[in-house]
Amino acid sequence: MPDSKNTILYLLLAAAIVPYWIGIGESSLWDANEAFYAETPRMMIETGDYVSPSFNDKPRFNKPPLTYWIVAASYQVFGVSERSERLPIVLAAMGLIAAAFVIGRTVWGTQAGLWAAIVMATLPRFLMHSRRTSIDVFLSLFMGLTLMFFVLSEARPTRRRLWLCLMYACVGLGFMAKGPVAVVLPGAAFLIYLLVERGMRDIGKMMIPAGIAIFLAIVVPWYLLVYQKHGGNYIVSFILNENIGRYTDEGWGPQRHFFYLQTLVGDLFPWSLLLIAGLVFVIFRKKFGERIFGEVGFPYARLMAIWTVIIVLFYSLSRNQQDQYMMPTYLAAAVLAGTVIWAFIKKDAPVVRWLFVASGALIAGVGGALLYLTSSGSNIDIAGIGAIGIIFVVGGIGTLVFSIMKKRELAVYSQVVAIIGLMWIFVLVVLPDFERYKPVKALSEVISSTASPEARVGYYRYTAPTMAYYLRRPVLEYFREDEIVNLFADGKPAYMIMREDDFKAVRSKLPPEAHIINTRPLLQIRLNTFFKRGERPEVVLVTNQETATDTFHVDSSP
Repeated sequence: MPDSKNTILYLLLAAAIVPYWIGIGESSLWDANEAFYAETPRMMIETGDYVSPSFNDKPRFNKPPLTYWIVAASYQVFGVSERSERLPIVLAAMGLIAAAFVIGRTVWGTQAGLWAAIVMATLPRFLMHSRRTSIDVFLSLFMGLTLMFFVLSEARPTRRRLWLCLMYACVGLGFMAKGPVAVVLPGAAFLIYLLVERGMRDIGKMMIPAGIAIFLAIVVPWYLLVYQKHGGNYIVSFILNENIGRYTDEGWGPQRHFFYLQTLVGDLFPWSLLLIAGLVFVIFRKKFGERIFGEVGFPYARLMAIWTVIIVLFYSLSRNQQDQYMMPTYLAAAVLAGTVIWAFIKKDAPVVRWLFVASGALIAGVGGALLYLTSSGSNIDIAGIGAIGIIFVVGGIGTLVFSIMKKRELAVYSQVVAIIGLMWIFVLVVLPDFERYKPVKALSEVISSTASPEARVGYYRYTAPTMAYYLRRPVLEYFREDEIVNLFADGKPAYMIMREDDFKAVRSKLPPEAHIINTRPLLQIRLNTFFKRGERPEVVLVTNQETATDTFHVDSSP
C-alpha cells in the first residue's frame, strides 16, 4: 500500500484524537462519580494525608488510591481545576489508543495498527468516558498495557524479560487503581490462551516468581501504611464488600443482565458488527480466521477474542452491573475490528463488505431518528443534535453505497468521517449547550454568594456530591422526609438542592419561610426521555433565609 494511504490514516487518527482534548476544563463536574475523583485528591493536598482518602469529611477506602494520587499530582503541577482533574484521564485515553496501535503494528503491521487505533479513538462511548475522571478508564489503561506487554513478550521474545516485568508492573498498578479484577481477568485470559495455543508448556517462561515480587512491591506499601494507621478493618471491608460483595450480593447498584448485547451493540458502536465478525472468524479458524488474520496473526486474534469474552462473561455473571465495567474490553475489541478493516481493504472479503452495508444503513437510520426527534418537539432540546443527524445520514448512505459498489476504502472512510464529525460536534456544540442541564455548579455558586459559614448545605433525594468540590465545605445528604423536615424545623440557616416535585411533596410540613430561591432545568438522558413531551423537571434551591438572589417565592402552605 502506498505511503499516501498511511498519511490518510494518520490524518484520520489525528482528527479523531483532537476532540478528546478540546475544552476538557470548560464543562462542570459530572455527578456522581467524578466528584469523588476531583474532591478526594484536593482534600489529600489540603490535609497532606495521602494514605487515608476522604470525601465530604468521611473516610473513603472503598477503592485503592492510585486514581486519587494521579489527580493530586496534576493538581500540584497545574493547580486545582476541572482541566487539571481531567488531564490525566485524557492522557490515559491516549495510552489506550497508543496500545491499540502497538498491538496491531506488532502483529500485523503499521496499517493494521493505525486502523486499530482509529477504531479505538472513534468509539463515542470511550470519548464520553474519557472526558470525565473515572476509575474504570485507569483500570482499562493498566489492563490494556498488561495485554500489550504480554503480546510484545510473545511476538518479540528476544526482550521477553523486559516486557514481562513491565506487564507485572501494570498488573500492580491496575490493582492499585481498582483492585483484584486487574489480576483475575488478565490472568484468566492468558491462562486460557496459553492452554489453547501451547498446552501450558511455556508457563515456565512467564517469570511468575519475579512477577509476584514486582506486584507486591507496588501493592503492599500502601496497605501496610493503612494497616499501621487504621488497623485491618478497611482492608477487610474493601476485599469482602467492594469486591466479593459487589459481585455476589444484590443491593449495590442497578440489577441488569444485558451486558453482552450492550457491549457488542451499544458501547462499541459503530464497530460492533465488525467485532462480532472478528469473534466468528476466530471460531472458524480454517474457513475464515487464517484468511483474515493470517497464520502468524491468528493466535493473537484469538487472544483478543478470549480477552473480550472473559471480561464480558465475568461481569455478566455479577449480581451488580454498571455501564463502565465493560471498558476493559474496548482495547481488544478495537484490535479485532481494526484488523478486520485492514484485511477487508487489503483483500476483499464479501461478508465484511455486507457488514459495512448493514452498518451504513444503521448509521443512516440513527441519523434519521435524530432529525425526527429535533423536528418533533421532543424533550431532547440540545444544540448540535440536528447537525449530527445530517452527518450520520450522509455518512451512513455513503458507507452503504460505496460498499455495494465495492469501493472498500471509500466505504470505510465514509463511516470513519461520520463518527469523527459526531465527535467534533459533540465537544464543540453539544457539551457546551448541555451545561444548562447540569445544575449543581450554578446552584453552588448561589449558595457560596449567600450562605453564611455556619449554614447547613446539602441535597435531598437528589444526587449532587459535586457540591463538596464546588463549596469546599461539608455537604448533608438526606433521603428521608423526616430528615429534611427536622433540618428546617430548628430555624437555623439551611440551603438544600432537590427536585421541584420533591419540594412540593414536602413543603406543607416545612416552616413558612422555607422557599425556592433559584431553579435550574434538569434533563436525564434515558430512552423514554427522547419521546416525552411537555414540561421538563426542574432542580430547585430551597432555603429558609431571605436573600437578594431570590428568583421567586413559592407559597409553602398546603
